[in-house]
Amino acid sequence: MISAWPYPGAKWYKFDFHTHTPKSTDSMWAKYNHNLTPQDWLLAYMAAGIDCVAVTDHNGAGWVDALQSTYEEMRVNPPDGFRDITVFPGVELTTEDEYHLLVLFEPGTSQKKIEQFITTAGYRGECGDHRGSGSMSLHQVLTEAITLPEFDCIPIAAHVDRDNGLLQTKNNSQSPVAPDRYLCKIYETRLLSAIEVVDTEVNKPQSYIQSRLNLSEVVGSEQT
Repeated sequence: MISAWPYPGAKWYKFDFHTHTPKSTDSMWAKYNHNLTPQDWLLAYMAAGIDCVAVTDHNGAGWVDALQSTYEEMRVNPPDGFRDITVFPGVELTTEDEYHLLVLFEPGTSQKKIEQFITTAGYRGECGDHRGSGSMSLHQVLTEAITLPEFDCIPIAAHVDRDNGLLQTKNNSQSPVAPDRYLCKIYETRLLSAIEVVDTEVNKPQSYIQSRLNLSEVVGSEQT
């Protein structure tokens, strides 16, 4: 049972929108063969005071079920350091044009459902492979997969100001790495829910500013 919020006004939650588990091949746990358990992973975010966490491994959802079932077990028998946290299953999808897209689903969504989405979005490589790429462009993923009612998901452009980011610019100018014509096609879909920003001081492309999208800006630890 959720207790009523006893104070007037808004309640703020600390949300990490971009995380990895040992199932991502570039995570530090995969690189160094750390024997990390789902409980260890959850306790680390609890210790950091995180209220909500999105599980977004590269092109896979291998720990989604394990993290959700482990959390339920922890609620029944709380270990030292336990605090409530909401787990949002998801994926960091690589498109054919090598953009990274965070896709978040509602809590309780199964690994199988997310893997169905990954397949529908054109990815055929190894789950968890950060070097993999799909067979559909970002525009196609947004217009042909994200919009399907059976998935009911939230798309967020990942680390937009870094490598594989949609709004990366040349030498911190307002000149984008991607062609403006292509960026405008993405803007016109109005399907992105937010953008993940690594450095708030980095300039955004002039075409994005002129689009007046003003998408919500979120952050993630992208633990690797």
